[in-house]
Amino acid sequence: MNTIRTSVLLAGLLLGIAGVGVQAQDDDALTRIITKPNGAMVYLDGEYRLAGRAPYSLVHALSGTYKIKATMPGYENYETTYNFNQGRPRKLAIKLTKKTRFRAMMRSMFFPGWGQHYSDLRKKGFFIGVLQLATVAQIVKADSEYQKAVTAYNTAVQNFQANGNSAATRDELLREVSVAQALVDENFETRRKTILIAASVYVYNLLDALIFFPSYHKTGLGVAVGMTGDSANQTVMTLGLRMKF
Repeated sequence: MNTIRTSVLLAGLLLGIAGVGVQAQDDDALTRIITKPNGAMVYLDGEYRLAGRAPYSLVHALSGTYKIKATMPGYENYETTYNFNQGRPRKLAIKLTKKTRFRAMMRSMFFPGWGQHYSDLRKKGFFIGVLQLATVAQIVKADSEYQKAVTAYNTAVQNFQANGNSAATRDELLREVSVAQALVDENFETRRKTILIAASVYVYNLLDALIFFPSYHKTGLGVAVGMTGDSANQTVMTLGLRMKF
């Protein structure tokens, strides 16, 4: 009888120890990271590097400062720093900002191609950015050539005014003025066309960011057709229109 009683006491003691262990693990609940919307990828960088899809429960208790990043297609990247301490809340909530075509256009307004990069169209954004920089460089070059042509024209006019009284040099100086004037007109036209091309690239960049924004989220136009009956047993067809943006 004493042996049975001792065994029961030992079993109870072991169960109690196990219960204490489970309770301690529950009390030391691991941090849970949730995102809105759900399903974002979460990255932690600190003493350890971790990654998971929200809702994401950490496998181990962490301590110290970590960089936290959350990403999801169609939403802006979220980045912050967080200090994991024992006294801090065990639940982290992250709200992601939805990407929109208007935010894309505003970025392209400041720097061509930035809106496309924001919309995850990185190759297109890189191409537009390089093309815009190339056209701006051509404007600078064309303007420099135009200014040189204007300087040469002014010099030719001054020479003509100073030495045009001599019949021996009058025709030659007049020809130089005429050539310089033609060069000014040619470089002016080149500069004008270059500015128009650069402006066209910039406008296309804005329209592309606004109109061809990717369809991250469900959008569309739907038509619903239904049949209903009234009190006179007459069938009535109904037509509905649904729109999502």
